[in-house]
Parts: sequence; C-alpha cells; structure tokens
Amino acid sequence: MGVDFKVGFATDYTGQQWLLRIPRRDDMDEQIDREKKILQLVKKHLSVEVPDWQIISTGLIAYPLIKEKPALTVDAETYDVVWNMAQDSPKYIASLAKALKQLHDIPEEEAWKSDLKIMGPADLRPEVDHQLQMVKS
Repeated sequence: MGVDFKVGFATDYTGQQWLLRIPRRDDMDEQIDREKKILQLVKKHLSVEVPDWQIISTGLIAYPLIKEKPALTVDAETYDVVWNMAQDSPKYIASLAKALKQLHDIPEEEAWKSDLKIMGPADLRPEVDHQLQMVKS
C-alpha cells in the first residue's frame, strides 16, 4: 500500500506487465530479504498466486504483475480502500479462509529452515505496536 515502497507499473516490450517497488528508505535490506524468504516459502503451499520476484536489489524489486485481481486496492489519490469484490460475498469468505488455513498448515520446520521468525500472539502484539508507533513517527 506504499508505506515502505514507492510503487509503479510498467509494460515490457513483450507486453508483460510488471510491478515495480522502490524502497522509500535506505535501511530496507533486512525487510526485503525477509519478504523474499516468505514469498519463496508460501509459494509452495498456497493455491493463490504469489508474486514471483524477478529483480531483487536494494534499490528495486520487480516482478510480473499477478493475473488475479486483488480483493482490495488503495486509491492512489484519496487513499481510500477500494474493494474489487463484494465484501460480504460467501466466495470471498471461503477463499480467505482457505488461504489462511493453507498458511497455518505450513510446517514450522520449513519456516525455521527458511530462517524466518515464528511468533505467537503474545510476541506479535508488541511488535505490531512497535511498527505502528514507528509509522506514526
């Protein structure tokens, strides 16, 4: 949603559409590495399309635009959330539940092997609070 990255779109000479992410700060290396590991892990377990990072550097992340339309986007001018489907659709609820179950079914060992941090709710709450405070500042 553009908090940590500037986001742009491009079309290459073959007609392939790309999503481009440019870090807003110089200290994003750790976050980029962690996100790359998460995507590599969940790609093996999710039935939904996952971004396939083709270009990964400290100054640019680029990947082919996913074909599926996201459930929601943010209006670039008003910053309002725009739903691309009915929020109360039984299809949406079932699809979200399926994806969440698939995420929770990923074996912890695979996350550990990917050098990803595993957190329970008691650990997660303070971290989310810290991140929110950082964004506010």
